[in-house]
Amino acid sequence: MLNQYYSHRLFRTGVGVFFALGLFSFYIWYSQFALMSPLAWVPLLACIILSFTLILFPTNTKRLPFFITPLILLIAMVTLQMMLLLLPHNLTQLSILFPLIYSLSMCSTLILRDHAVSPWVLFALSMLLVLKWHLDVFISSLSIAAEFLVPTAILGGMHVFKHQIQQASHKARQSRILLQHAEFGREHEEGVSSVAAHRVQEVRSLTEDMLHRIAYNREPVTSDEINEFRFTEAQLRDTIRGRHIVNKQILEATMAARRRGAKVDILDERGEPLPPHIVEVLTPCAVDLLDDAYGGTITIRAFPPDDPTAVMLVHDGNSEDDEPSAIEIAQHSGEIERF
Repeated sequence: MLNQYYSHRLFRTGVGVFFALGLFSFYIWYSQFALMSPLAWVPLLACIILSFTLILFPTNTKRLPFFITPLILLIAMVTLQMMLLLLPHNLTQLSILFPLIYSLSMCSTLILRDHAVSPWVLFALSMLLVLKWHLDVFISSLSIAAEFLVPTAILGGMHVFKHQIQQASHKARQSRILLQHAEFGREHEEGVSSVAAHRVQEVRSLTEDMLHRIAYNREPVTSDEINEFRFTEAQLRDTIRGRHIVNKQILEATMAARRRGAKVDILDERGEPLPPHIVEVLTPCAVDLLDDAYGGTITIRAFPPDDPTAVMLVHDGNSEDDEPSAIEIAQHSGEIERF
């Protein structure tokens, strides 16, 4: 996955700008705050570059191989210790700014690469090193705590940011599927071979990330990932069995209902697109029904064109005490009947 990112010029440019800003910040910090020991900057700069090279190393998945993460933690701690050794004890707290930025950058990058524990381990160890340096120069504990409040908040925000990226990626993948689905009719007219190629691409776009995870990441699969696999498989099944029923709004509401514990079945017995006036009625009915579901079974079924009922939606209760409810949409008029 990360190999694909590195193939884009914009991503490579961003990495280059990141390294350039880092080198400039290092020069300012070393010339203004560090002890000007002869050539002491050479091993320090080499360790900084090596640590970021390892943490940004392009791989087939966002997560780093298991043997690289401990090596990164070791190099980062050695680098931070070298920085602190170069700081004289008679300078202001600005002297500690670059070491904190270095530690925060390493932890944030690990979070973006889907590591949950190692960034906080690195941050805790970095905090202990800086705490020891502060105690050596007899700075008050209040000043020590204040310096770590902002980095802690930033790391927490990085977890939220990563989650938002994953949600946006998932919605973008859904949009690609729906766009491909909208073009299915045209491709059907162009020939069976084009339709087959389209379907392969549609399935690939939905499952590519998870197939990479299974193929290239040797770490044990977590329960959250198993649930995500199960939800994605169900969504793929929806696009197959309910091809002429689902749209973006229904797919999103279906995924949310499954995450809340509901079971959803979407069945298309029609075999052709629904009339526009049926779609206009079906979408809000289905979304409202799915949004209210916290359990039970929801079935959305489209009937053949010669049936008086175009679509039926059935919800078999959020609990055993709830009575099943159903919605019928008439074939020709699009009228709704609830019972």
